[in-house]
Amino acid sequence: MFSTAIPDGARTVVPRRWAWALGYLNSNSIVDQNNLAVTDRVIVDGELQRFELGVKYGLRQRLELGTTVPYLVLGGGYMDEFIDSFEDAFSFTTPRARRIRGAGEFRYLVRINGQNVIDETDETIHGLGDLPIQLKYQFRDEPGGLFPQMAARGMLKLPTATDPLLGNDRLDGGIGWLAEQPLGSRMRLLVNLDVTSAHLPLALKTIGIDPVVVSGVVGFEHRVTARASWKAQLMIGSNPYPAFDRDITALNREPMGIGLGWTYRFPRRATVTLAAAENVNSAWPDFAWTASLSGDF
Repeated sequence: MFSTAIPDGARTVVPRRWAWALGYLNSNSIVDQNNLAVTDRVIVDGELQRFELGVKYGLRQRLELGTTVPYLVLGGGYMDEFIDSFEDAFSFTTPRARRIRGAGEFRYLVRINGQNVIDETDETIHGLGDLPIQLKYQFRDEPGGLFPQMAARGMLKLPTATDPLLGNDRLDGGIGWLAEQPLGSRMRLLVNLDVTSAHLPLALKTIGIDPVVVSGVVGFEHRVTARASWKAQLMIGSNPYPAFDRDITALNREPMGIGLGWTYRFPRRATVTLAAAENVNSAWPDFAWTASLSGDF
């Protein structure tokens, strides 16, 4: 499911200035679950690569408008062998689905009541994704107190995807609350809470889902030096799917993941960030990593 909510901070761009970001995200997923009769089955073995260009503009004091242009590639990817080696080196539990499938394979199957509503294999899917637009207002910017920086945002996702499996051909929207809380002189707590509409790709329209998703991020950032910092965060969302067989945990649990990242700020207003994320349960991608370069002018 493609949410309209994207993690962000409470602060806004300076009036009449632009901020930009070039980003890359790779999410590796591996799920192979079914009910006893195999009339319901979910197989997701592949990687979603997301290349994006984001821009924001300060409309006036404490008010900004932003959007992100995403290009998506859904296929076998290149991370399987690295993940296998990493899990073996640290004696982590490897999902059965990963052990029985070959590296670099792509399989996307959703079977409901004996009918394959999605059945993709081998062929890479790529194209433009749905375009999110965000209007953010920072309504609190104080030197101290509880959550001295807070903002509200409205979000709209346009159905611009060029492939039906890279979007949902629906208009989605939502609202969110963003906050930052200093913890001493070098640390700060970061909070996002969003309520968005939920639609699945048209191929999955027969699944009656909850039309509203609540999602959130809680993290903290520790500034090691004036230019370098590291960040950790927990990401969780509500589960919009109806109840499936108890063995299909990927559709029965609230998606949850944890992330760890490193940021370095260069003198000329440019910032580079590297981060990795791991799933807490099977409803979240098995492993993901991201890199971005951002700045303003």
